[in-house]
Amino acid sequence: MQVFDPLPVPLDHGCNPVLSPIDKGHPGSCELTRIALAVWRVNPDFYATFHGNLLSDPPPDPVAVMVNPRENVSAIALKSDMRDPWNDELIRVNIAYWVSFSSRKKYLSKLLITGKRVLHGLQSGEADFIRVMEQELGIRSNS
Repeated sequence: MQVFDPLPVPLDHGCNPVLSPIDKGHPGSCELTRIALAVWRVNPDFYATFHGNLLSDPPPDPVAVMVNPRENVSAIALKSDMRDPWNDELIRVNIAYWVSFSSRKKYLSKLLITGKRVLHGLQSGEADFIRVMEQELGIRSNS
């Protein structure tokens, strides 16, 4: 089983009070985040696949997203988990982390490496990402 610890930060005024009033953000991402967290808790093995489906542009409609996981996640369990206050608390904490991590740059942190370094935004390519991993973690890739 592959384990992912999601740190979602919805860029939606509905649950993210630190967005500026002029920031359009990503409307609907609060609900999408709650759905994704419920999927992660109910069926962690399916989370990576489900999360990948959320990264479309434009973002999917939350109602349409609820149809997607039903073959892999019990609809009853999913709806029950979405009502758990834990989801909103995690979102609140993650927003606080986001503010803290991005205080120098306005980018959502993407990767924390061994408590030493935070990578912001996307790397310039696969080779750059591998170089950073080798440097920070002291590993060598097979390529």
